Amino acid sequence: SEMCIRDSCVAFLILAWMSFWVIVVLSILSFIVRVVDSGQLSELNEFSRRLSLYLKECLLFSTGNNDQKPFPFEKFPD
Repeated sequence: SEMCIRDSCVAFLILAWMSFWVIVVLSILSFIVRVVDSGQLSELNEFSRRLSLYLKECLLFSTGNNDQKPFPFEKFPD
């Protein structure tokens, strides 16, 4: 199995960190919208779910628990 190249690991850790903060902002936004109009934001929730899966893939690759490189080398999680 191919070992994670240091530069790739660092790059995916940075992407994971950025994804985490986008998820935090989306969660806050989703909460505010639910409080204001009691509705569900299905598209926002779906994107947040997919971004969470991407964060998981980045962390698994960066920690050496998965040899498959995440997006943009593979497709974005469904």
